[in-house]
Amino acid sequence: MNVRALALLLPLGLASLPANAFDLVELETRLTTPEQMQGHFRQLHWLAEPEVRLHSQGRFLYQRDRQLIWLFTSPNRQVLTFTPGQVAYGPTADAKDVDTDIEALLPERDSFQRHLGDLIGGHFSALAEDYRLDLSGDSDAWQVSLYPRALGMELPLTTLTLTGGERVKRLDMAISSGDTLTIRLTDAEEVVNEGLVHWLVDWLGNEPATSGQTPATTTTGDDASHSAVEQEEETGSEEDAPQKDEASLSP
Repeated sequence: MNVRALALLLPLGLASLPANAFDLVELETRLTTPEQMQGHFRQLHWLAEPEVRLHSQGRFLYQRDRQLIWLFTSPNRQVLTFTPGQVAYGPTADAKDVDTDIEALLPERDSFQRHLGDLIGGHFSALAEDYRLDLSGDSDAWQVSLYPRALGMELPLTTLTLTGGERVKRLDMAISSGDTLTIRLTDAEEVVNEGLVHWLVDWLGNEPATSGQTPATTTTGDDASHSAVEQEEETGSEEDAPQKDEASLSP
């Protein structure tokens, strides 16, 4: 076989190989390896109808196959605990304000709350039943787009998009009404100290909510700087920030 013939056949042989060895199975294996993970989050929720931006931030603790604790530290203190199939509210939640608060912070929660833990943990095999998943990018910078399979979910929810690298870094949700929700995860790290996990569960789920006071760890110089930088990067100038009545989700 001459060199010219080999040159013609070589592209055909390469075409039979996988174009990208990086797939959802490999990505899920990586993302679901940590049993427990903690970090910070920031949420930006755009309400199209009244044209209002809602900003919130806090900390989270993820325990695979068990629960996701979502502690809002601003604009109001609220604790949510997501377990398979349900969401529980913190001990200070006022029943008359719960629906208003959580609808604003986590829109379309009936269909979304069941999946938040799996989304944060990268549990794609569990999500595949309700969504069609499309992976793009590579192992260092990837994006997974999730399209609802059921017609009932397509009405309020258009798409979910996860973006990340070593861990999930960002979640974007688009709703058919024009509303959008962006969640950014920062400082996410695996928790390997079991004793620390028990302390975090107690601190996130009980102590801050019952005391009604911000723990000292959230008012240090490092955390204040961290919040200020993220505020500037993600929300822009003060003109873009919601007014007091817009951001006030509960009395």
